[in-house]
Amino acid sequence: MRPTSCIGDADDGKLSDKLIIIVI
Repeated sequence: MRPTSCIGDADDGKLSDKLIIIVI
């Protein structure tokens, strides 16, 4: 859910990226 976490972690970045898109 955190943009920093998405950029920081590549593995979680994929999942976080989808979550961010869903949130937006």
